[in-house]
Amino acid sequence: MKFYQIHEWAAHTVENSSKNIRWSLRRKRLRRGVKHFLKKPYQLTSKQKKEAKAYWKQYTKHFSPLWHELFLQKSGKFDPRYVPDDIMFTEIEDYLNCYDASCGIDNKCNYELYFPEAEQPKTIFRRMQNVYRDADFNVISEEDAIANCLKEGVAVLKIATDVGYGGGVKFWSLKDDGEARLRKLFEVMHGDLIAQSIIKQHPVLENLHKESVSCIRVVTMVTKEGVEYVCGYFRMGQGSTKVDYDGGCVCSIKPDGSLYDIGFDNGTCNPVTAHASGVKFCDFTIPCYEAVKQKALELHKKVGAFRIISWDFSVSPEEEPILIEMNCMYGGIMYHQLGMGPLFGDKTDQILQEVFHK
Repeated sequence: MKFYQIHEWAAHTVENSSKNIRWSLRRKRLRRGVKHFLKKPYQLTSKQKKEAKAYWKQYTKHFSPLWHELFLQKSGKFDPRYVPDDIMFTEIEDYLNCYDASCGIDNKCNYELYFPEAEQPKTIFRRMQNVYRDADFNVISEEDAIANCLKEGVAVLKIATDVGYGGGVKFWSLKDDGEARLRKLFEVMHGDLIAQSIIKQHPVLENLHKESVSCIRVVTMVTKEGVEYVCGYFRMGQGSTKVDYDGGCVCSIKPDGSLYDIGFDNGTCNPVTAHASGVKFCDFTIPCYEAVKQKALELHKKVGAFRIISWDFSVSPEEEPILIEMNCMYGGIMYHQLGMGPLFGDKTDQILQEVFHK
C-alpha cells in the first residue's frame, strides 16, 4: 500500500469512528429525552412492538420502540412506519444531508446573501468571527453595532449557528432594558451573532399571540423527481412568553393551510384542542400557506448539500412569507408525526430503501 493510500485509509477510519461516536451519543441523548414524555404502564402491545421491530429490522439494527410508544400514548395511533428521532438524526439525516457543511452554511448571518429574494427581518448588525458588520456587510466597530441597536430601540439578538429549540435568542429594548443590558448581552452571547428588528406579523397571527412570533414550520425534501413538500406544523406561543417554544403548543398543518383538530402541548406532548386564547385549532387556517410552501420549495433549490430542510416562516401584514431560519440538521420530527402520522407518509418505504441501500 502506497503512502497516499495509507493516508486516505487512516483519514477514512478516523472519520467513520468520529461519526459512530457522534451517532452513539446522539442516540443516547434522544432516547433519554423521549422518556421524559412517556407514562407507565406502556401501551404498545407485544404484537405492535413486534410489528414495528420487524419493519425497522429491514433497515437498521438500532431500532428502539420508544417513539412508537410515545405516538400511541399521545395520539392514540400506531403505525410501524413512524420514524424514530434517533434513527432520523443519525443514519437517515447523515445520508440525506452533509453534516460537515451544516455549521458553515446554516449561519443566520449569511441568509441575506443566500436568499435575497426572500423577505427577512431587518438586520441591525451581525458579528462573524468576532468582526462586526452592518446590514450591508461593511465592517464596523463594536461601538457602531451598539449605536445601531440604540438607534433602533428594540432588537432580537440570535446566536447565528448551532442553536435550536428557541435557544440562543434574547430580546432587548432600550425602554425596558437600557444600554447596560445591551452591552452585557454582547459579552455573554458568544460566537457568531445577528441582531434583527422585531417582525410585524399578519393580523391573523398577531391576534393569536401578540407577545411572540408564531412559527410556520415547513419541511421540504429533494427526491429524484425534484424538490417536494413533505409536511408542516404551526408552533404558537402562549401566555407571557416571547419565544414560541417556551410554554407554547404545536399543531400539524394540512396541505391547504387548515390545522388538524388536535394539537399538542410543547412541554408535555399532551393533546390539546385549542390555543390558550380560546381559538380552536379546527377553526384556524394559516394565512397564505400556499405562498409559504412555494417559497420554501423555491429556496431549497439553492441549497444542494442538504436534501431535507426544515424552514421556519412567518407571514407579513402584506401577506408575504418572512423567512426566519432554516434547519439543515436536527430539524425536529416528533410533533409532525404526533399530528399527521409517519413523516414520509406513503413514500416511507421508497425513501428508507434508498437511505439504507436496499
